[in-house]
Amino acid sequence: MPSFRDSYAKTFRCLALVALGACGQSADEPAASDTAEETARAESAGPVLCNDAGTDAGPGTDAQVPPSSAATIVPDPSWTCELPQGIPSPEGGELIFEGTLETSGVLNVGKSQYGTRTVYPLTRGSFTGPRVSGTVVNGGIDNALSLPSGAVELESRALLRTRDNVNIYVRSCGVADGSAVRIVPFFEAPANSAYAWLNQGGFVGTRTVEDGKIKLRIVKPVARPGAPTVRVPADATLPQQPWNCPGAQGPRGSTVALRANVGIGGSFAVGATGKGSRNIIPITGGTVTGTNVQGTVLPGGADYQLSQPGQALREMQIEARYVFKTSDGQLINVRNCGIAGGTGVLFETAPDGKYGFLTRGNYQGTIGIGLGSVNITVYE
Repeated sequence: MPSFRDSYAKTFRCLALVALGACGQSADEPAASDTAEETARAESAGPVLCNDAGTDAGPGTDAQVPPSSAATIVPDPSWTCELPQGIPSPEGGELIFEGTLETSGVLNVGKSQYGTRTVYPLTRGSFTGPRVSGTVVNGGIDNALSLPSGAVELESRALLRTRDNVNIYVRSCGVADGSAVRIVPFFEAPANSAYAWLNQGGFVGTRTVEDGKIKLRIVKPVARPGAPTVRVPADATLPQQPWNCPGAQGPRGSTVALRANVGIGGSFAVGATGKGSRNIIPITGGTVTGTNVQGTVLPGGADYQLSQPGQALREMQIEARYVFKTSDGQLINVRNCGIAGGTGVLFETAPDGKYGFLTRGNYQGTIGIGLGSVNITVYE
């Protein structure tokens, strides 16, 4: 099997062949400019896979190699980012903004039932663009999931505050294969604000992590006829992580699995966006107690609430994302979502580890409001 370096070189050589009109040329026919090392590497790599503009490989080739920055990335059907036909290149697109998200550190949850999880609590930052600029507010969270196939699935939530004090919520979906990372941001801005145009969507971007900071570049892409297409490799070896909140499933059990007292900060209201009214409540810490697990809730993440006009409080949609650390040092990723009247709780940890039982049960929660905290009881 060709190495990562071999595959990377093969992809870019393919693009060069396209430019020369040599699509379909075999890798054992080196160009005159190839060095001896490159020739040997190409011979071991096999045929060159070209783009989808009248090539031997054909449209949507399953080339599992890192695409160029000009390629369209087709995600796995389990994590499409609402663009199942492919996420276009941000190259040459209209700049929306560039931003830096600062984190409180890297939380390496490690192996979970879905893959290998890394979490970045987002604390602050800034963004600048021609039509929208401002700061990043505490309470965001960035989740990266590495799969055995080599693909990465990304999901992040952040609250932006513009220079004229308008709150904008953004949830981003992303995929990565090799060195290429694409994200698709979904904005929720007040419908009566100067930023309502963000609600129309159609944006893509890049995400890089440098020195514990996450850097974003968001654009409105331009059409690129004939752009090379690369598919993110499928992975059927593990369960698929859910994009949408699954909520409570089936009847609630009577056995208390654990209780959590979760500290919360002041809330940030986005207002009516067309999807409802978004309210974000940062998580500041807390404690977890149970017969088989005890620990502390780490600061970071938030409860991302969404309500509809005339909706009863108990029907409000909630989704809390945070991490807690057990008394013996294991990090466990938590997703508690549903409606205020009853939630489903998903725990991420190693299925074969000490706390693997948390990945196998049907856990549901109830929520009580305290002074500066919420009290969560989780039933199995």
